[in-house]
Amino acid sequence: MGRFVGHVGAAVVLLAVAGAIGEGCVHPNTMLVLRAVQAPSDNCTYSSDRNATSVSKGVLDLGLTASYHAALLVGSQLVSTSEANTPTAETNRIIVNGVSIRVTDVKGAPVGEAFSTVATGTVDPASGGSIGPYEVVQSTLLTKTLANAIGSALGPGETREVVANTRVFGKTLGGLKVESNEYPFPIIVCDGCLVYFPPNDDCTKAPESTQAIPPEVNSSQSKCTPGQDQPVGCWTCHPARPMCVPTTNPWHASPG
Repeated sequence: MGRFVGHVGAAVVLLAVAGAIGEGCVHPNTMLVLRAVQAPSDNCTYSSDRNATSVSKGVLDLGLTASYHAALLVGSQLVSTSEANTPTAETNRIIVNGVSIRVTDVKGAPVGEAFSTVATGTVDPASGGSIGPYEVVQSTLLTKTLANAIGSALGPGETREVVANTRVFGKTLGGLKVESNEYPFPIIVCDGCLVYFPPNDDCTKAPESTQAIPPEVNSSQSKCTPGQDQPVGCWTCHPARPMCVPTTNPWHASPG
């Protein structure tokens, strides 16, 4: 097993209780709130429940996939303008138009050009004095072009951490333009670090005993977004990808 895979649990922290993050962290002038990056469920869907599992730091393995995609948890602080007993249009409902991303290194220096992607979604206004209901907006945080540029500077067995500073933007049905807080999401970029090799290095088939496979290799993230965040069994991509071959993956071949 590669050295990085052995420590992936420390690098990619899944927050099972995202609700522990206080609403007080939200800037008071922000009408649209970007709260978290959601992890996929067992059926590869993303929950809009703020208490669902989220991801605090991502990993992108360029040996397995070309770009990083995220499910963003978004809520509104705008108050409803409609009344329960009056059939009027809800002018504070937000229609999401896109996501803007500014990638930097861990010290804040720009990495590539800032960009925007088209995204869709509808976010209802807050009710009962609290943010919500939350909605999930999906977006690419590292494009193929930018990820390849970062990866081209990596040596064998090296990683680079970048930060995708992310905002969701849109417009209310009443015509007001809104933008979320900037959410800094760190992503580790590597080439081959998420490939898991069984003890016998046989990647032509899955190990006969599932007990020999670490649970994270069979996680929903591993199945739903292979090449992101959690290890992938080498037998799922051997021999099509060089990083899934024991002798050509520097993370597996190097000592340590």
